[in-house]
Amino acid sequence: MAGELSLLPLLPEPFLDDSPTLWLMYLPLLALCKVLALCKVLSSVHVLDLEARGYIKPHVDSVKFCGATIAGLSLLSPSVMRLVHTQEPGEWLELLLEPGSLYILRGSACYDFSHEILREEESFFGERRIPRGWQISVICRSLPEGMGTGESGQSPPAC
Repeated sequence: MAGELSLLPLLPEPFLDDSPTLWLMYLPLLALCKVLALCKVLSSVHVLDLEARGYIKPHVDSVKFCGATIAGLSLLSPSVMRLVHTQEPGEWLELLLEPGSLYILRGSACYDFSHEILREEESFFGERRIPRGWQISVICRSLPEGMGTGESGQSPPAC
């Protein structure tokens, strides 16, 4: 893959359970994302809340609103992310997103590959079944090259 892809464990194992209030301990990380946004490093931040049967359809983020970096912090439940090259569908990659992991997609990984979170019945990593549960993700995206905040000081809409 020509773009950059990083997957980093972020939290120690004892902190990774499925407590409904666990996400509260991640509010400082959300605050960090907001600080990064103020510094124009990653300026679009949102929280994605997926129930156990939820999934995200394959898509490529809009170059009109998204820059060349997407970072996601995966919380509460493991999931499988699939990236498929838009011009060469035989070129694909699956990532196991364990709770507490941080993934970063850059460049070609953002624009030339669709990404999706697999639905429950497709949730396998290799031969291993990955049971789905409630998942919360904090997603940060950079602005497109040359785009600052609007005159009102508001960032453009999320991708």
